[in-house]
Amino acid sequence: MLNPEVAQAQLKLIVSKDWRSQRIQKFAALPQNLASIGYGLFCLGEDGTPGDYSQVYQYQQKALERLDSLSEGDLSHIFSILFPNISATVELTWQFHNQLPYPMGYNRRSFRTPHHPEFTQAKRSQWLVQLIGTIEGYDQDLEWFAAWVPYLGYSAPDVLGILFATAINQGDALGQSISQILLDSARGDHEIGAMGRHVTRALLVANDPNGWDFVERLLLAAQRQHQAAGILGYRAPDVRIDLGAVDHVVAPLHLADR
Repeated sequence: MLNPEVAQAQLKLIVSKDWRSQRIQKFAALPQNLASIGYGLFCLGEDGTPGDYSQVYQYQQKALERLDSLSEGDLSHIFSILFPNISATVELTWQFHNQLPYPMGYNRRSFRTPHHPEFTQAKRSQWLVQLIGTIEGYDQDLEWFAAWVPYLGYSAPDVLGILFATAINQGDALGQSISQILLDSARGDHEIGAMGRHVTRALLVANDPNGWDFVERLLLAAQRQHQAAGILGYRAPDVRIDLGAVDHVVAPLHLADR
């Protein structure tokens, strides 16, 4: 891992100040119905002009709601402009949210409704807005983000952790690489990456028993359950993890603590 101050200094050298304006320019070249959605995601009006404070939220919410009405090709086009190096994984994660708990707010519970995307729309929209804010300025691939996520702000581990889980679920070379970066980061073996909520979030949300095994060993090594909760980085019962991981990891933890 890197010293946080060194990491921040390195990030300043590669951040793109034109990240947002470049995307707005590309949206301008699209048909008006798509361009207006792209503008709205950046809190701009349908013609790409900024509104007053009372309008920007409405612009963004309208654009987010319209995403579900797009064809697969048009949605891919929007995401490819926003996230040119990770758009395929972002689109899969947008869809994967339909299988994750949808309630929001302080008293949220882990209810799921995979066949009713209208219930997950608010949660998916929140995630997308946070993703844009988290990676703004960085045109990097997913492996870069897996290593650098500890240095990208407080929300980055949760926002990107879901993205990493989606990649791992694909079972391809990229998913295997992401998994290895996370494991190395948790062990302290990665030259850049470090342990954090993104590791446990990704490994528990992903449908990968190898990741569950790693988290189980991590938790058992903590010995006491209140220490384990800190490692997991979540507050029960808001557990956005794969249902198979519950029996694989959480149940043995309760038995070991008795």
